Formats: sequence, structure tokens, C-alpha cells
Amino acid sequence: MSTKRLQLTLPPAMRRCTRTSNCLERLNAKVKRRAKVIGVFPSKGSLIRLVGTYLIEENDRWAAKSKQYWLPAVEGL
Repeated sequence: MSTKRLQLTLPPAMRRCTRTSNCLERLNAKVKRRAKVIGVFPSKGSLIRLVGTYLIEENDRWAAKSKQYWLPAVEGL
């Protein structure tokens, strides 16, 4: 199913939230920036720990944010 068709199956209030993937693109860019500072990792595990720690921090930050942007769309479901 194409992204456009999937988007049209969502409630109108949620379409605005899912129109772009800017949030994921920004998260990926931040992870790459963090990894670039280190340069060469001694092992695969060290890379996984760095990225995992950063993603946990981001998850905590997002969990603490106000959900007002999604609230109207979620209430409709």
C-alpha cells in the first residue's frame, strides 16, 4: 500500500501529523552526528551501546513532552 493511500485511511486530524517523516530523518541525523564524533568504534557492541543509549534518552525526552499535537487525532480513534 502506498504512503498516500495509507495516509488517506487515517482520520483527518492524524493526516497532518503523518504527512512527512521529518521527525525520523532528524533522529537519524542526530544519531549519525553522535557516531561521527567517535569516528572508529573498537567493536560492534560499543556502537550499539552508544546508539542505544542515545535512543533511550530521546525516548525519555519524547515521553516527557506534551502530547497536545497528537491529542485531537488520538481522541478520534
